[in-house]
Amino acid sequence: MVLLKKRDKLQRVASIFLFLLVVASMCAPGNGYSYNRTIDEIDNLIQEEIERNDIQGLSIGPVDGSGLFWSKGYGYEDKKNEARATDETLYRTASVTKPFTATGIMILVDRGLVDLDAPIKKYVSEFSINRTYVKSRPITVRDLLNHHSGLKRDHYKGININNPPGLDFLVDELKNDYLALPAGTLYKYSNINYALLGVLIEGSPEKPTAVLWKK
Repeated sequence: MVLLKKRDKLQRVASIFLFLLVVASMCAPGNGYSYNRTIDEIDNLIQEEIERNDIQGLSIGPVDGSGLFWSKGYGYEDKKNEARATDETLYRTASVTKPFTATGIMILVDRGLVDLDAPIKKYVSEFSINRTYVKSRPITVRDLLNHHSGLKRDHYKGININNPPGLDFLVDELKNDYLALPAGTLYKYSNINYALLGVLIEGSPEKPTAVLWKK
C-alpha cells in the first residue's frame, strides 16, 4: 500500500511536468504570448498538488527556444533541518539519465558504429553471464534498450557507498550472476541494461554523451 501511494505521488508530479511541457510548447513568446498568467496558474497548481499529495519538495525551471523563462523551488530539500528547496537545489538524476544514454547509443547507430541487433558482447567483450536457459540467444543492444535482455532489475553490491566503483565493476560482477529470463522473450525493466549501454559508450572511439552533456 505504501508503495502504491508513493508511485501515485510520482505519477502526479510527472503529470504536472507534462502539463508544463505542453503549455510551454504552445505559449512561446515568439507567438506574442506572455508567460505571466501561465506561471501564476502553474504556481498555484504545484502548491495545491504538493499539499494534496504530501510531496516534500521540488524545483522547476521550464525553458523555451529562448532559454529559461522561470524557475522556483517548492517545499523542502531537507525537511528535518527545515532547509527550503530553491531553484538551485540539486536532485538525484536517477533514471532521467536513461534517455541521454539511449540517445548516445542511437547517435553511434546513426554513425554506423553500432548495430542494434548485434550482441552486446561485440562491443563489451568482457561481458558474460551464466545462463539457466539453454535456448537463450545472445543479448543484443536492442534488447538492452527496450528492456528485453532477461537481466534482473539491479545489482546492489557497490551501489550505496560514498565512492561507488565504475561500470567496469558491474561487468565483472555479472560474470558470477544469472539471467532472470531468456533474452528477447519478455519485458523486464532493468537498470543493468542501461549500465551496460553506458559501458558500450565509454568504450566507443566516439563518445556522443560528452557532446550531449555540453549541450
